[in-house]
Amino acid sequence: MLCPECGYNLPAVSGAVALLCQNCSRAWWVRRGRFSPLAYGALKISASSKDLSFLPFWHLTMGLSGLPIKSRADLRLSVISYQNPPEAWSREAVQILIPAFKLSPRLFLRVAGNMSLAPIDLSQGDQGLKPGQRTEPVRLPLEEAAQAVKVILSDLLKRHRKLYSLIPKTRLRLRHTRLVYLPFKLQGREFVDLYSGQAIPANAIELGKAI
Repeated sequence: MLCPECGYNLPAVSGAVALLCQNCSRAWWVRRGRFSPLAYGALKISASSKDLSFLPFWHLTMGLSGLPIKSRADLRLSVISYQNPPEAWSREAVQILIPAFKLSPRLFLRVAGNMSLAPIDLSQGDQGLKPGQRTEPVRLPLEEAAQAVKVILSDLLKRHRKLYSLIPKTRLRLRHTRLVYLPFKLQGREFVDLYSGQAIPANAIELGKAI
């Protein structure tokens, strides 16, 4: 397979639903039977950062009808009531970060929940990746990520009985979706996110390739 942009060989990755060109850093996925550009962003890193891997996440911005959660701040306060979120979050819509790679169900929910609540400035994820930077392939389709939102919300709000009971009748309206790559550093046997400190076992990512 050749990159439609630069003609470079696209990586042949088993199970991938999106391909990233290692030459021009353009991302592609199949839409209506043909390769189409896939817009993505990557969080900025300092020039001295080395030995990083960028893991893909689906960044979903949405409105919730049926839950008294209208902003990113509302969601965090519903789960972590004792800790004030960043002030700007009260002006941002509800946002969920879902791993675009496959993990075991329990770990998938934990990572998605923790990353969605972490104080990550997602507004800066507009720059692309540099050629040759290590990335994990995108193996979870966007459609499946969207279907997982209610399950993720249920896991986050399971201790809040009143809100938890409202989730089955809650209607979700996706306002914006995009792919974002977050920088992780391999520390021992775990990949650790530079911004949130979220750790993901390296062997869990490897085992997820067979799911």
